Amino acid sequence: WCRQNGHAENQIHEMYSLGIHVGTLYSCVGILSSKIGDVVVDSIPNSISFLGNELLVGDFSQDASVRHPESTLMGVKSLMGSRITPQEIHEKPDMTQLGPFPIHESIRSPTFDPSVQFQMADADHNSTRLNLKDYFRCIYSNIYQKLQTEVQMDHEAIICVPSHSDDTIRELMKSAATESGFRVRRVTNEETMALFVQHIPDSSDEETYLIVDWGATHLTLAIVIMEDGIMEMRKSASYPLIRGNTCVQHLMQDVVERFHKQHPSLAPPSPSSLRRLWLACERALKTLTTQAHAPITVEAFLPEVDLEMTVTRAKMEAMCGPVLDSVVTTAREFLMSELKGGEVKGICYAGGPVGMPGLHRRMQRAFPSATHHMNVSPQHAVALGAAKLMRKLAAAAPPPPPPPPP
Repeated sequence: WCRQNGHAENQIHEMYSLGIHVGTLYSCVGILSSKIGDVVVDSIPNSISFLGNELLVGDFSQDASVRHPESTLMGVKSLMGSRITPQEIHEKPDMTQLGPFPIHESIRSPTFDPSVQFQMADADHNSTRLNLKDYFRCIYSNIYQKLQTEVQMDHEAIICVPSHSDDTIRELMKSAATESGFRVRRVTNEETMALFVQHIPDSSDEETYLIVDWGATHLTLAIVIMEDGIMEMRKSASYPLIRGNTCVQHLMQDVVERFHKQHPSLAPPSPSSLRRLWLACERALKTLTTQAHAPITVEAFLPEVDLEMTVTRAKMEAMCGPVLDSVVTTAREFLMSELKGGEVKGICYAGGPVGMPGLHRRMQRAFPSATHHMNVSPQHAVALGAAKLMRKLAAAAPPPPPPPPP
């Protein structure tokens, strides 16, 4: 990052604060520095592949998943906190778009918990098993190596977890990050960090905020109470049937239909080509949150035929109109059931698909009296909020010295 933006590499060693948000499919790291400003390292894939009797993590795993999806593990975070049996995992809709979840047959857990193990095998029939801590240790280690290579800094950080995570999950995530090289200052809720990052002045009056966290695999709504700068999580709910990936599916189906109209006599694309198209549609959806047009390019989509198209934000929002309406309707029903009158002081947003302007317009029409905080990109809000809290804690008290080497 320093090389790309013209900063000397030693500049990053100035005062900084680090916040880490491990999402369902991608991770984001927020860095606040008094010397070089705010830095965001995002789009770090949370995937692991087992090939050639070795584990590939992050970008290497995402590249391998194109041709070896059966050997790739991703989206595991979407199962955390779920009361789900191993058999049901294979029956969940749209799970094939996230990657396989091969549960080892010897595990007979009535709920999905940290003891569940994932069975991974490559084409040569080599196999290995990973539990939840192994998975997240690989993810945090990949983030650590990426920061060490690109940014070169000390790694004291605040990490974020969903508000529904119990103490076992929080300790597991902290342990995984610590064993990866990070010095974890605190484990905090994702939803409160989405509020904390906003520049909201402290008030002695009790103020109520709605947090809309919409990711790839579920929608999370949370009510947070703020008084004198202190935040309290009052209520949260998760809706796994309202998926941001639905927007990617609509876009992908439209692109495939348009491509077939252009090339009606050609054979259908291979699974690996469709996987590359899925990744291209993910990037396009991210681009459309800030731009009116986005290119979609897949080289050799068919033998000797490239796919090159452009999608507009207006068409994307028209295709996703029903799912955007469902987000607004669910938010309204959630507030009416939890708050008298259903009124809130403000609404904050987090997650990738939630950045779509069409959703913001719908939310503003549905909640005209609320202040809609959109100064910070929803994709970066949680990580930057954690980094902001890290800065506040560092200013209040210096961190403890590192333990002596064994």
